[in-house]
Amino acid sequence: MKAGQSTPTRKEASLDAYTDSNLEDMEHLLSQSLPLVMKTGDILDGLVVQINKDGIVVSLGGKFESCVPHMEMLTLSKKDLNSITPGENIPVMILGTDPSSGELLLSIDKANSHIGWGKLEDLFKSGKNVSAIVTGYNKGGLTVIAENVAGFIPISHIHTPLKVNPETPDGPLSDILHTRIGDTLELKILELNGQDKRVVLSEKLVHEDRKSVAKDRLIKELDEGSIVNGTVSSITNFGAFVDIGGADGLIHISEISWQSVDNIEEFVKIGDEISAYIINIDQENKRISLSLKRVGSQPWDNVAAKYEINQTIHGTITRLTEFGAFARIDGNIEGLVHISELSDKLVHHPKEIVKVGDTVPLRILNIEPERKRLGLSLKQADPI
Repeated sequence: MKAGQSTPTRKEASLDAYTDSNLEDMEHLLSQSLPLVMKTGDILDGLVVQINKDGIVVSLGGKFESCVPHMEMLTLSKKDLNSITPGENIPVMILGTDPSSGELLLSIDKANSHIGWGKLEDLFKSGKNVSAIVTGYNKGGLTVIAENVAGFIPISHIHTPLKVNPETPDGPLSDILHTRIGDTLELKILELNGQDKRVVLSEKLVHEDRKSVAKDRLIKELDEGSIVNGTVSSITNFGAFVDIGGADGLIHISEISWQSVDNIEEFVKIGDEISAYIINIDQENKRISLSLKRVGSQPWDNVAAKYEINQTIHGTITRLTEFGAFARIDGNIEGLVHISELSDKLVHHPKEIVKVGDTVPLRILNIEPERKRLGLSLKQADPI
């Protein structure tokens, strides 16, 4: 010991030793008991301390505890609430400070919404779909919750066909929309407006994407000339669309029946389950052409067995051309009466002898089922 230096007391020596050996531990404990600098809008992990009638008490470090009221945890389902236990962490957003008690005001809902919004932005950028639960409806469409964020599906983007007036708030529209409440849907994000917190979604586009994938698969698997089963999905003035396993094929009006078709719904209706013949598969344009009338035996298959050459039958004139008149003899079986076979007299045009709608006796001159041709004669027909 140097001169002039006093001998440390036992208490001072003990304090120095304590400071040297425990300084780092004290600093660590102090940092654990004090939260980081917090401000309104911050999202922190709150440690669940207690669940009581007022809400969920969480700790943000040391003695900093606060209760999240029920009105700030509406995004939690009953199942979610029952699964929360003391000791686990849940995200909370700081809303401010209660001026009377000094306690922090916290919200689980706003924390979940903020986190969910970030997830939606990632999904929107990547083009991926989002899962959502239908919570309600109005005359414009369905309201949903996606990633704890409120969203909306316009009527035009709901997959269920809605053939009702969207201006009518009650009646068939509300009945249809009401049945969707509680459904879990896979949706595509159409619009994401962070400033207005607006989320617009589509069920229809997801369905169309699935059908496109299904159509690609079907086109590779199907064969022209085969028979497929399907459901009539829609009807237009030019034909009927049939869902044959996630993809639609078209039955053109000319392929509905061997008979003349004026009204397609006299033959098929939406929802009908039918068998259809595959006429053509357009790989490049991904189109499937179907036929209803070619399923089973075709009228021309039995012509040779049902009729014979030189037989006289009745026929109805269906159309006139410069070279002759066509006549229907059975169903959709038509034959040609050449202009030279209309009369023994010189005929310049078939309209001089017959008109559309006339029923006349005709003699069968030749039968060619494979070419779907039938030669007829009016002038050689025997009286019937």
